[in-house]
Amino acid sequence: MAVLTLGTSPLGAQTLQEYSGPLEVGSYKGRAQYQYRVDSGDTILDGAFRFSRSNLQSLLQESDTSFSVSGAFSGNNPRGPWQFRFGTYRSDSITDVVGLQYTLKVSGVQHEASGTLVSGRPDGQWVHTVSRITGSEVARELFRSSVSYRNGVPQQSFRLRDTTDILVGRFLRNGLAHDTWTLYSDAGAGVGEEWVFDEGRLRYIDVSRGASSERIPVWSQSFANSRAIDLDARFLKLIQLNTPTTDISSGKVNRLLTRNNHYYSRIDTILSALGNSDYRPGFRVRVPWFPLNPADSTRVSRLRRDIPVAARIARELLDNAGLKILERSNSEVGFLLEVTRMFKSDYIDPSESLLEYIEMGILEYVPRDQLISGLWAGSPPGRIGEVPTDTTTESQNYRDTDEVELGTPSNTLEYLANLVGYARGNLERIEELLTARLNAERQEQEFARTEERLIVLIDDLEALADSLVPGSTVQEHQALVAIRRSAENRLRVYSSMDSAREKLAYGTDLLGCLGALDSLAKEIYRLPERRQAIQEAYTDQVWNPFTATLMEESVKKRITTAYTDVLIPETLRRIDPEISCEYAEAAGNFLKSAFSRIVKLRDEDTSRLERRLRRENDPAIVAERLELAFPEKNLQE
Repeated sequence: MAVLTLGTSPLGAQTLQEYSGPLEVGSYKGRAQYQYRVDSGDTILDGAFRFSRSNLQSLLQESDTSFSVSGAFSGNNPRGPWQFRFGTYRSDSITDVVGLQYTLKVSGVQHEASGTLVSGRPDGQWVHTVSRITGSEVARELFRSSVSYRNGVPQQSFRLRDTTDILVGRFLRNGLAHDTWTLYSDAGAGVGEEWVFDEGRLRYIDVSRGASSERIPVWSQSFANSRAIDLDARFLKLIQLNTPTTDISSGKVNRLLTRNNHYYSRIDTILSALGNSDYRPGFRVRVPWFPLNPADSTRVSRLRRDIPVAARIARELLDNAGLKILERSNSEVGFLLEVTRMFKSDYIDPSESLLEYIEMGILEYVPRDQLISGLWAGSPPGRIGEVPTDTTTESQNYRDTDEVELGTPSNTLEYLANLVGYARGNLERIEELLTARLNAERQEQEFARTEERLIVLIDDLEALADSLVPGSTVQEHQALVAIRRSAENRLRVYSSMDSAREKLAYGTDLLGCLGALDSLAKEIYRLPERRQAIQEAYTDQVWNPFTATLMEESVKKRITTAYTDVLIPETLRRIDPEISCEYAEAAGNFLKSAFSRIVKLRDEDTSRLERRLRRENDPAIVAERLELAFPEKNLQE
């Protein structure tokens, strides 16, 4: 039983209260007004109820899906007259003025249902009507269902109708289908189908096609054991299984019954979410019953557990893009995927059909041997032996797991449970093998990518160390050589590692480290060019009156000297073959930031700064006064 949980005032448990506001019931969202009381913390619907939705803006823009539900509850049980309306409408946006109101005509499809409920069950006459609406008027009736009930049990006769056919039939007092259910054609073609029941048992179906007719036996003989079930999708599936040579699912009677079930289900979805509901057509039939013994019930549980797992493994392996590529170059992978395909097509796919029957609840209503043999057109397979390896006649023997004892193939749940367990066990083993092979392949590819990038960085460092840029200093060249040696030492450690996992992890870290070393080396390589740029930026043309010529004069020498004679030399001094990756990154960033800062200071008022830099040689203090962060002392790894 579903209950609504709302905030309520601290009144007595039996005090009737009212609610008006938004409400969400399953996929239906709208506004509701209803009466309720609170009992032991639960909200119990009691009294009038209304729930609806419509949106004019949606209608004007494109289309609107609206609904309206009205009725009453008594102690959470739907009771009394109820009305339902569901519609999907669109408008041509043309309005009329009637009196002092604008009116807007709509077109679409509308489903209406009305009748009386007793304790959530239909009682009396219930009518469902589906209509096509054009210009706010009913243009055509698409479907109509009329059924009489007594406390949820259909009585006497019923009538279902769509645009081409009419189905009429009758019930016994207990709701069991009885006598002949006849489908008439609206076009005047006479009787199209007749379903002949005997106290709920569907004996046969007569189908007329023009001048010819066919009788399809369903359950022509009486049952040793039987059960009454609803005439729903489960029963229609049982007919199909019992008449495998005839497609009953496309028949007109089937279509009308299915459609009627759908409209009842729409209403029950709402009522069940609100309170206690048992709103369904209630058409009852009798079918043969083959009860499961405790052992078979256990086997069914195993099937429900193993079939989805085996199906998932097979699907994921066969859909794996990496394996699809790998099988083209690796015969072992190709063979295991071919075995997986065999397990899927010969074992899992038929078993999934059985799982569908289990979930529908029809396993007890069909002879098990008949049902299982229908899945494999005979009997289930045994163990996998020879597996074709290509399009020729060549094959390869598959060595399966022997953990499951299959026994002789038979159409029994015992054998089928063992068979699916066998398929699952083998697929799990294949999954482990293919996952390991795929991971190994990916690891090899990762190694290849990593080592390729490492070599590119090493080659770049060697080129930088071997190059002599005009204007470079001995200290700069020594720093580049030290960086190259540091990189080579780390690469030597990488090449000597044995553990693939540790080596790959170290290689990934090494890529970042060599990247930092490479960036630092490039910053050092640019120092001569940057010194020249700073010298040009800090040189002014000054008129010499004694020689009557323009002369070059350096300005703000304390700033440029702090850069060229303190910060750069001290940064380079700390670079040796033991340089840490952290310092390499920090030093590279510092050299870049220091150059940018010095260039920027050329156009600023630096008189106070220059006074503070007088006779200061501590690089950390100099950097701080230049608003820079000097890299920390070189960390040893």
